[in-house]
Amino acid sequence: MVIDAAMTGGLALLMEPIFDKVFAGSESSHIWPVAFAIFACFTIRGFATYIHTLQMNHIGQGVIATIQKQLYAHLVGLDVAYFHSTTTGRLVSSMVNDVNMMRTAVADCLTAIGKNTITLIFLIALMFKQDWVLASCSFFAFPLLAFFVARMGKRLRKVSRSTQSESGAFAT
Repeated sequence: MVIDAAMTGGLALLMEPIFDKVFAGSESSHIWPVAFAIFACFTIRGFATYIHTLQMNHIGQGVIATIQKQLYAHLVGLDVAYFHSTTTGRLVSSMVNDVNMMRTAVADCLTAIGKNTITLIFLIALMFKQDWVLASCSFFAFPLLAFFVARMGKRLRKVSRSTQSESGAFAT
């Protein structure tokens, strides 16, 4: 996750030489080093994602095995009436599919939270590295803008609701 987030920050860092030296400038000698750096970032990011996926699947399979053992131990202790009232398909589904869905949900959630948080940290650090004044202004402006956008959204929803109800009353 950390390597993937670092490569995302690295790609953002490469945007400056791409625009300043390759696109805007007349220095064509920078095209190949920048292209190689982009290729290297994506290659490293791909390998990191692959290794992370392998690790998460290995951990997830261990969690599935533990949960299925606990579920099996619980099912063995149930009375016969439960097995008469529950279909075999339902039992198999809960032993296999439901546990797999739990693993997928937990793994995806942990990956998204961890990876996105680390990526955010890298990108914020890059913002302050490139222009600390603009980054500081952004940190003060974005919360204010979010507040005003939220207020405007509430007003628009209120107006939309009243328009919908008036339109419904007019149509009947």
